[in-house]
Amino acid sequence: MRSFGESQGEKIRYSKHFRERMRLRGVSERLAREIFYEAEVHFEDIQTQTLVAVKKIVFKGKERDMALIYRRTNDEVIFITLHPLKENQRENRVRSGRWRRI
Repeated sequence: MRSFGESQGEKIRYSKHFRERMRLRGVSERLAREIFYEAEVHFEDIQTQTLVAVKKIVFKGKERDMALIYRRTNDEVIFITLHPLKENQRENRVRSGRWRRI
């Protein structure tokens, strides 16, 4: 399994959309990086050609999966967006073949 993060010399950059979603959802930079680095699993989204880090966190008083969508280039990781997953959404996307574990 490929290791994730700055230990590999990668820098993290936030897209404009990601910064807006962080603000709207009340998610800190620390939490966003925690989701990325400590994700229970990382997927490739076949439909959008993006990568997805998923970690269970307490969000707005409920424990739920949070998905952080990102792209990887040779020297950086670009956080695109993040959102809480609905119940069974992760399992449904894996089952349908949309998300493939990496």
